[in-house]
Order: sequence, then structure tokens, then C-alpha cells
Amino acid sequence: MVVRKSIKAQIKVTETTAILIIFFILLIFGLVFYSHFQKRSIKAFKDDILEKQTVINAIKVAFLPELACPNEPIGTCIDVQKMESLKTILENKQNLLYYGFNKLTIKLENKINGESTTLVDEYRGNFTKKSTFSIPVLAKTQTGKYFAILSITQYD
Repeated sequence: MVVRKSIKAQIKVTETTAILIIFFILLIFGLVFYSHFQKRSIKAFKDDILEKQTVINAIKVAFLPELACPNEPIGTCIDVQKMESLKTILENKQNLLYYGFNKLTIKLENKINGESTTLVDEYRGNFTKKSTFSIPVLAKTQTGKYFAILSITQYD
């Protein structure tokens, strides 16, 4: 009689152990799946932040009073001569950080003759992702005005 109860008890202990092992294996699979889901979610969130930062910097550059044409609303016209003077000011890293420009390239492209003026070409390192935002503007030179694209490329 004692032997039978011992065998039944051993079988119950083995069943309980097997159920616990299966439970912990399922728990580990669930945690691995959840961590991969979280990594993807965080990556998508970082990409979204990069794109928003690019748009913010593009609007910031387009509305810089230092680049505004005289007698024109700010944000619609960029004076190329003023852009060249601002370029010399921004060569100093402290001034660049003052304007909040970090890891980006700012370029004004003339769509008529294909020329381009680069205001900031700050980032030359390795990057995992880049985001570009373009704004159509009117560019004013000494000879006249022309249609141009203000392109901001933000690097991560």
C-alpha cells in the first residue's frame, strides 16, 4: 500500500514539474516576443522624432530673419547674399549650436540653372537614418529673383 501511494506521489510530482517547465518555456517565449515588439516600436518612434525634427529645422531656417529679403514677408523669400554672410557666421560651432542646428545639411538649390548654395554641411560621420524635407522659396540675388528649393537633411 505504501509503495502505491509513493508511485502516485512521484507521478504527480513529475507532472507538476513538467507543467512548470512548460509554463516557464511559454513565459520565456512571451518575453522574447514582447521585447522584439518593443524594439520595433522604439525604432518607429525614433524615426518619427527624426522626421519631426527635420520639419522643425526646415521651418526654423525658412523663417530666419537673418535670411529674409527686404520688403518681403519672412518665410517666402531668402536673400542669397545674406545666406553667404550667415554661412561664415555658422562656421563657428558655438553659433551653429545657438541656432539649434546639429547633424544636418542645409542647401538652397536653384531649379532654373541647377546651382546650389550650401548653408550648413555639418554632418559627415556615420549615420543610421536620414530624413530630408524641402520647402519651395523665392531666392533673391543681385541680378533678380528665382524659384529655389530649400532642402534640410537631418541625420541620426
